[in-house]
Amino acid sequence: MQTRELASRLRQTAGDRGSVSLWVVIFAFVTLALLILIVAATLESVFGYCLGCKTFGLLMRAGIIPAEVCEACNNIALDASGA
Repeated sequence: MQTRELASRLRQTAGDRGSVSLWVVIFAFVTLALLILIVAATLESVFGYCLGCKTFGLLMRAGIIPAEVCEACNNIALDASGA
């Protein structure tokens, strides 16, 4: 009877540790994602450097984003004369 109790407690402890480990990994991932967003927003607002634009350009050069997407972006009028 004691062996079964011990085995049950060991499984429960291992499960608890696994759950805690998962929450630590999730917390670390969310913290890293928020840090990246804060850095990107700061670079854009303070220095005018857009990480999204640079990433988009790199993906275009790598061929991951097709040229049709770029043509669609080029058709957007940014001046008031077309409105």
